[in-house]
Amino acid sequence: MKKANFHVLRESKMDTILTEGGYMSSTIDNKQLRNKEVLKKAVRAIADYLDLKHKKRGFQTK
Repeated sequence: MKKANFHVLRESKMDTILTEGGYMSSTIDNKQLRNKEVLKKAVRAIADYLDLKHKKRGFQTK
């Protein structure tokens, strides 16, 4: 895990993370990034890693 001084992280009014899930210039990654089921699995994996539990709208910390 790294820390960086990115605007999207620094200026947010809430807790944030920035992940790299693939490259839009890669035809394989591009196809996967447009697949809702793949994105749902990625979100679930990140939430599980961060020990977040699902709620009706979004995620909340335990």
